[in-house]
Amino acid sequence: MDKVEVDFENKLATITMKEGATLSEETLKKAFEDSRFSVEKFESNDSDGDKTDGDDSNAVVQAVHKATITGMT
Repeated sequence: MDKVEVDFENKLATITMKEGATLSEETLKKAFEDSRFSVEKFESNDSDGDKTDGDDSNAVVQAVHKATITGMT
């Protein structure tokens, strides 16, 4: 994981993974097992950088995941 931003007002956690790493909804839900929090909604978006002429071999891909977390106060 590269960084996490938490918006308590909207109960939203934005998780930015390190280059080449991803996070599955199942893994995130497991992380909250036995806690007062749970994942209500999960979205994943890969952002491409330095991608040129359609060649993916040198593309920088950073996965950004957004999760709505219940139990936040």
